[in-house]
Amino acid sequence: MMLKGTARQGFRRPARPLLWFAAAAFLYACLYCFLGLRALPDERLEPKEGELRGVAMEDGESSLLLRDAVFSVDGRDYDVGGVRLWAAGVSDVRRGQSVRALVKLSPIVNQDNPGAFNTRRYCYASGISYSADGKLLEVIGKADYGFFGSLRRQLQGRVQALWPERAQTLNQLLLGDGEMEEGLLSSYRASGAAHVLAVSGLHVGFVAALLSLLFCFLPKASLPRFLAESLGLLAYCLLTGAGPSTQRAALMAAAVGLARLRGRAPDGLSALGLAAGVILLFEPRQLLSLGFQLSVSAMLGVVLLTDPLQKALRRLPAFLRDALSLTLAAQAGCLPATLSAFGSAGLYSPLTNLLAVPLAGLAVPLGLISLLLDALWPPLATLPALLCGLCAGGMDLVAQGFAALPHAQLLLPKLPVLISALWPPLLLVLIECRGKLRLFAGAGLAAGLLICLGVYLYALFPRDLTLTFLQVGCADSLYLRKGAATVAVDTGRSGSQLANALQAEDPTLDALILSHGDADHCGGTERLLRDIRVRELCYPKGLEQDADFARLLELAREAGVNVRPVAAGDELVYDGIRLQVLSPPEARPGHDNEDSLVLRVVDTNGSALLTADADGETLAGLDLEHADILKLPHHGSRSGLDAKQVRAIGPRLAVLSVGGNPYGLPAQEALDALGETPLCRTDEDGAVRVFFRSGGPTLVTFAR
Repeated sequence: MMLKGTARQGFRRPARPLLWFAAAAFLYACLYCFLGLRALPDERLEPKEGELRGVAMEDGESSLLLRDAVFSVDGRDYDVGGVRLWAAGVSDVRRGQSVRALVKLSPIVNQDNPGAFNTRRYCYASGISYSADGKLLEVIGKADYGFFGSLRRQLQGRVQALWPERAQTLNQLLLGDGEMEEGLLSSYRASGAAHVLAVSGLHVGFVAALLSLLFCFLPKASLPRFLAESLGLLAYCLLTGAGPSTQRAALMAAAVGLARLRGRAPDGLSALGLAAGVILLFEPRQLLSLGFQLSVSAMLGVVLLTDPLQKALRRLPAFLRDALSLTLAAQAGCLPATLSAFGSAGLYSPLTNLLAVPLAGLAVPLGLISLLLDALWPPLATLPALLCGLCAGGMDLVAQGFAALPHAQLLLPKLPVLISALWPPLLLVLIECRGKLRLFAGAGLAAGLLICLGVYLYALFPRDLTLTFLQVGCADSLYLRKGAATVAVDTGRSGSQLANALQAEDPTLDALILSHGDADHCGGTERLLRDIRVRELCYPKGLEQDADFARLLELAREAGVNVRPVAAGDELVYDGIRLQVLSPPEARPGHDNEDSLVLRVVDTNGSALLTADADGETLAGLDLEHADILKLPHHGSRSGLDAKQVRAIGPRLAVLSVGGNPYGLPAQEALDALGETPLCRTDEDGAVRVFFRSGGPTLVTFAR
């Protein structure tokens, strides 16, 4: 009710002081975060061993977050702030307990890969300065969740008791907590309704409407009613963890309430400016929080675009016009930020939200009323709990139904951050400003947006062949791009580095080629099949006899991927990318390394030899022609190429995919065999990208 009311009232003349306040807070937050990121410990610092002490700020899972940690080394104590601790046994640690551990303390490090997740920025926004690996020595004290944390845990138990079949959905919907089955969560994501589950400004709006109904006996625009509703919203925000979206919504609700209390018409744009400014002033790191960015941009879309959309949809019935305009306005506001963060959009999202949001609007107040009545006398909660369960079940059915439709989730390359940053001010200028300010500011922002978009689109379709070797540790993963075609060879152990790179550049693979069945080459296949659209999967003929590899092939077939065995003599052509299979004639289970696929990349501007884990004996039996780029076999093993073979290939550049390992790789013999050939190592140079151009290959490395 609050959002609908504020969206309709006069925003054409916002109170400019509050917008200037928001702009000043934004600049302050930018400067604060810039200086804070620069002050983070240097990535090049060597890890140090010592004793770490701190207080757990969350229940441990695979790792544990410690606040105000102290690190002791050489008899001296150092305050190290927030630390992410990885150690056996942390899953038994509870929030509020004191922890003592013997660790190796390391600075937060970003991976040197295209499209890599910015770990340092994320950790800084979360208040984390270091990462620590070690073993627990002592856990002291009892768990301390605070009043609202303890209440939330108790309510989670009551949710499980009241709605055993819908507990996962309702714990997320009502309390913003709890685990959810991956299949159901994927349905919400694919259908574009995942935001309904995350406690946000939408839920605060539902609660605000409920509180308005509960306190309807108090006079409108009176101080008692304002205080009662504000305290109710504050309690709900604290109960659900006070995320940036709920903070923003609660502050906006308070601003609207204050305006009404003073007899003024509420102004949504001013309320949004006040809320965003206050949050950034007191917690400037929220500027880097995706939740804050999505919340503010979605609300800006609601404030600025709802009225124009209602006019455009004026021929529709009123209830449908209001719901559709609100949904489209919110999605238009945050779409660039969503594409920048996730690289996907729900094709049926507007329709999904038309059904899911009203159901959530009923489920949230009914669920909260049920929990309240259950605490007073359980039989009173029977009817509202039944209705709430039906609404939650309807939400699940809507999400699963739309997620099952063809092309429900559109996979798109991630937008550059600069485009998503320019979009909100462009909306603001074009809709709110008048006269010369609108003309010049709008033209400047639009020109910047178009330039960024042009550069972005140009990078999506490279005219020349590019070959990128990813930094994946002591494993292999690379991909080739030319025009609209993309081909990947091997996935590394997890597939995350390849998935992130492709999501940033081209989330559709014409082919995924697996050189053999070792985990360091194909371990990330399941991740790729889940996150990236793969059209064809190629593998060494005969490897389907291996039971584990056969399971991967079955998963690929279930995902609609064409499965293609290849052998020596085959040629693979995908648009402008051409690969020749040199070996093996047929793979033999149990002979993974010697029967690895050996591929030759052929292009008008150069060539590359991709050797996977093939040994020197296998390679000696091949007719190896000149190649401009040579990938050293088996991470630089001594059983790879010798100096004579390297001279026969005559590479301009050798690339070694290697990382920390217990095998002593790369072997000195492999390095000596290169002679004067320039070498790039992924452990030192990060990802290595080669551009095949008419003047010869050019090189870019991603190490900072």
